[in-house]
Amino acid sequence: MKFPSLSSFRLSCTSGVMRVLAPAVLAVGAMAALVLTVANTQAAGPPPDLGSDFNLPFLLEQGRPAPVFTPRNPQAQPTPTPVAEATPEPALNAESPCGNGVVVPEDISNPGLLADCELLWAMRQGFSNADEKLNWNADTSILEWDGISGRSAGAGPWRVLAVDLGKATYIDFHDQHPWDFLDVDYQLEGSISLPADQISAGGFSQLLKLDLSGNKLTGPIPTRLARLDTLEHLDLADNGLSGEVPTVLGDLSDLVELSLGTNRLTGAIPRSLGSLGNLEVLALGNNHLSGAIPSQLGNLSNLEQLELAGNRLTGAIPASLGNLSNLKTLNFMHNRLTGAIPAPLGNLSNLKTLNLMHNRLTGAIPASLGNLSNLTLLWLGHNRFSGCIPDALGNVPTNDLDSLDSHFCSEPVPSEDRAALVALYNSTGKNEYLAQVGDWLTNRPLGEWYGVATDDEGRVTYLDLGGAELNGTIPAALGNLSKLEHLDLNTNGTLTGSIPASLGNLSNLEYLDLSYNELTGPLPPSLGNLSKLEFWRLTSNKLTGPIPSSLGNLSKLERLELPVNRLTGSIPASLGNLSSLKVLLLDSNELTGTIPAAMGKLDNLETIRLSQNSLSGCIPDGLRDVPDNDYKFLWTHFCGE
Repeated sequence: MKFPSLSSFRLSCTSGVMRVLAPAVLAVGAMAALVLTVANTQAAGPPPDLGSDFNLPFLLEQGRPAPVFTPRNPQAQPTPTPVAEATPEPALNAESPCGNGVVVPEDISNPGLLADCELLWAMRQGFSNADEKLNWNADTSILEWDGISGRSAGAGPWRVLAVDLGKATYIDFHDQHPWDFLDVDYQLEGSISLPADQISAGGFSQLLKLDLSGNKLTGPIPTRLARLDTLEHLDLADNGLSGEVPTVLGDLSDLVELSLGTNRLTGAIPRSLGSLGNLEVLALGNNHLSGAIPSQLGNLSNLEQLELAGNRLTGAIPASLGNLSNLKTLNFMHNRLTGAIPAPLGNLSNLKTLNLMHNRLTGAIPASLGNLSNLTLLWLGHNRFSGCIPDALGNVPTNDLDSLDSHFCSEPVPSEDRAALVALYNSTGKNEYLAQVGDWLTNRPLGEWYGVATDDEGRVTYLDLGGAELNGTIPAALGNLSKLEHLDLNTNGTLTGSIPASLGNLSNLEYLDLSYNELTGPLPPSLGNLSKLEFWRLTSNKLTGPIPSSLGNLSKLERLELPVNRLTGSIPASLGNLSSLKVLLLDSNELTGTIPAAMGKLDNLETIRLSQNSLSGCIPDGLRDVPDNDYKFLWTHFCGE
């Protein structure tokens, strides 16, 4: 038997996701006609009037039978014939008003309803502010108690079917504006009290819904809830409840909704919840739950909503969840889940929302996710995925695929760039830091490798491994990074060998810093091909041989720093063609010969260092006005003097 719902239109938030319990708002006339039709089929005698006699308005919930609720004026309806029940008369609490003839009117009194009343009164004692927030008192009929609804005439003895004290929004049918919204917010404090004696006496033996959401209740979730075996809806979300999720809740075989989100619950998710074959909503988000997601949840064949976000869950996502053919929402964001996304999740043909962001997931995004044709929201960011993105996922209306810094599988993979970086890794000591922390050699996008940046097409444009403790030589393959604009390998100390001539192929290079290493050999003349180069620093190496005259072709060069090496020969006159040059450092080498007169044409020069060489002759007059110089250490004079 499905629960005859209490409210006409309810909006609530469970685990941070807006939950709309009424899928549509029907016209008043159509709704009323539907209620009357169904009521006539379920009740002997005329249906109750849809007026002020009703305790709460109707919930417009598709697929549920229309409710027949307790009328506030029992005289307006035929007195039902009492039906004998096996439930014994409860021993009434001395403080309880349930037997005073007012709370439980005599014309509807029966042992079961008295037992329900006693259990409600016991619950009331657990609410520390019940006197202020509820009208549950000796002078008010249980038919008018806040949040209480039951079964009416013709359907058997009167019983409490629902306790709905959750924060909600209703539609008011009781005045001339039938679509007015009423906000209900009880703000109950205290704990959930369900004494065993009252349950044993038959209290709540027909209860279908218990909603205490959006209050300020604390303490543990009572294990005695498992004895309410007719329960279909249990909503305790948005409180301050603590302790573990009781394993015995897995015994509530009729349960359709279990909402415990936004509390302070700890411990593991009970495997027993996988026994709830009728469950459609499982919402445990925004707690402190830990441990693995039970694979048994894959048995919940009717599940439509699985909310576990905002916990401390670890381990892998169970592949068994791919069996949940009715699932529409899967939200595991903000946990500590690891491993790969299971390919069977691609079987969830009804899935609309998939949120796995802010975890520690790795591996490739399964191509099977591209089969999720009904997906409208996909969040995968802040994980550690590798490889490409299945093309079909680009059609999901709301997604965060841009944050993955990857590319769709149909796009060309910059394999040549990757090969060049792998060659650098292999030739410089296979640095453990780069592999273990910097994601080098993984299938992650190159732009996520330490020290690497790429353009929109995934091509490497920036490589900075300064101070990375590289040990070895610069591979010739580095010259294949045809889009590279910035290359910095400074201060690695044990970087040895010669500068590959292939670096002259880097036609887009603007910045080159190989300083403070142990590089040897000559400067390749091919470096004169770097027509876009603006910054060149080779300070403090062991380079030998002459300065290539081809460097005079670098028309955009602003800084040329070659000090503290072992360069020999004369300064090329072609350096006088470097019209953009601002800084020229050639000191502390073994250069000989005269300073070329052509260098006097360097009108933009601001700094020049030529000392600690074996230069001869005079200083060209055109260099007289360079503000930052070391001329006094040349022990010579200007040519015009």
